[in-house]
Amino acid sequence: MKEMKKQLFVIGLFLSAILQAQEYTYVTDKTFNASSDLLGYTFIPATILYQNEFDPRNPDEVAVGVGDFSFSITQNYLYIEGNDIEGVYSANSINPTEYGYIIATMNARNPMIQGHLKIVLDNNNRANGLIFKKSTDTEEMIFKIADTPEYLEKQEAAFFTNIDNPALTIDNIWGKTFYPFFRIGESQQRLRMQDSVRISIHSDTTIVEKKKKQKVEIDQYLLFSYEGVDDNGNRKKYEQRYGFKGIKERESRDPNATVDKYLLEIEVSGLPEKYIYFYLNRKRAISKFELGPNQFIIRGY
Repeated sequence: MKEMKKQLFVIGLFLSAILQAQEYTYVTDKTFNASSDLLGYTFIPATILYQNEFDPRNPDEVAVGVGDFSFSITQNYLYIEGNDIEGVYSANSINPTEYGYIIATMNARNPMIQGHLKIVLDNNNRANGLIFKKSTDTEEMIFKIADTPEYLEKQEAAFFTNIDNPALTIDNIWGKTFYPFFRIGESQQRLRMQDSVRISIHSDTTIVEKKKKQKVEIDQYLLFSYEGVDDNGNRKKYEQRYGFKGIKERESRDPNATVDKYLLEIEVSGLPEKYIYFYLNRKRAISKFELGPNQFIIRGY
């Protein structure tokens, strides 16, 4: 029981040890292939568009501060921060449209106030705009999601595991290390290179001599590690080891499944949920892994 509490504590440290500097969300942060991909996600737009009365076809684009506006989507609610539209709205439905998705909203305190949030996607199913209407009596507000700065895109592409990583199987998983790009859990976090968040799968072989006989011992485990900051503000490496107990592969019954076509289900010791899940796309490249209450997204997912 003490060991289990210790491991839960280490996982909990992840939420606080890594500096969670707020920043804009970028177009290339995530793809949205299904409405369920929106759940747990928070959009932080960079600009807002206002109608130009002199040139209606070219609206004025005004920068907003990081976190001045945010839109967090859950199964039942839409949480919005930002001036006059701040509040909690019931999410009555999430439906696909020709431009992306639309969430029908209702004010949780006054059901008569109904509106919507439109999520506008590009040709790669990435969100580049949001259109929010608070109620039938208000005008739509148009927000733009920022493009990833070119210098940052190049650095992150070289550091993080990308969606075009090699195919993963039960047989070749050993010795692999994955660097996720995004975390979605109780809160959302765009991981940074200096955080060095990673999960690695190990199979160590040692030869032990007992009673003049050599015996081969195999130690298999998963290691989740990252670099954070302790209470004194010093950089510190955190890691948690999970003993390997078994692995199974499953295939989705959904013929339209893309990023989660295959699932590697790894049974481990030292984790209350008992399993760590690796989701694979149609090419068998890892798209995300699930550790406890957190989903870790691969860059380009």
